[in-house]
Amino acid sequence: MLWGTNVFLWNELSPKPTTNDLQGVCHDGTQFILAGGNGTILTSPNGTNWTRQSTPTSAFLMSVAAFPGGLVTVGEAGVILTSTNNGVSWTPRVSGTTNWLSQARWLNDRLVAVGQNGCLLTSKDGVQWRTNASGSTAWLNAADFIEDTWFVVGNQGTVLGSPDATNWFNFGTLTKKSLYGVTTHNGQLVTVGSEGAILRSQLVPDPTPIQIASFKRKSGMNVFLFTGATDQQFRLQSSTNLTAWTDGALLEFLDGSGTLLFVEDTGTNAPPAQFYRAWRVW
Repeated sequence: MLWGTNVFLWNELSPKPTTNDLQGVCHDGTQFILAGGNGTILTSPNGTNWTRQSTPTSAFLMSVAAFPGGLVTVGEAGVILTSTNNGVSWTPRVSGTTNWLSQARWLNDRLVAVGQNGCLLTSKDGVQWRTNASGSTAWLNAADFIEDTWFVVGNQGTVLGSPDATNWFNFGTLTKKSLYGVTTHNGQLVTVGSEGAILRSQLVPDPTPIQIASFKRKSGMNVFLFTGATDQQFRLQSSTNLTAWTDGALLEFLDGSGTLLFVEDTGTNAPPAQFYRAWRVW
């Protein structure tokens, strides 16, 4: 167990509050909660002084999360526990599955739990749980919510989405590497996984203006320097009269600096004068 006041300097906690493996971690606004092997639940107001709480299970607890009704933890053999008194006491809930559950999170207006064999459960209160057909047999690892859509990622590059958390669709991905975590930021969905895999998708259009910061024409070449936001796509368009525009290359900002250098061959019969603009692709 490591703790720190910033992301650069970390301190090892000694003595350790447990020798069991620890996997789940969350903060409910007032305290940290950890979950792990042999039904371990630990709570701490400051990350350094920990209290072992009693649980009615010896199952491995994979995840713990806060929700409006209290706390929920899930894990081995479909175990689900909830607490309404800050993690001091825990109550078993009927999950309806024996599959391992990797994660539970409160997303938008409900709890979503995912796990082994494409298992996907939802609950509005943490007490009654509903089994949803995910359409996948892959191990599902993590979930998040963005742009009125629930997303779930899992092994072999699995990405599922749903507009209602009931009907799920397989979106497919660009990788077969297993995906273990997913989060959102500024309208972007980011998922990470094995062998350093990182995938991102801009689901909410970024309104950052695209600028032609620099332009030169030399030796039959047009050289553009564009500025914008990472993952923005746009079409370079040209015109000789500012009325009729011709589509050119489809471009995208991939560099984290938000800059793009583009070199275009003007050909042997390039017009003597031309206007250019960047046309955003939504």
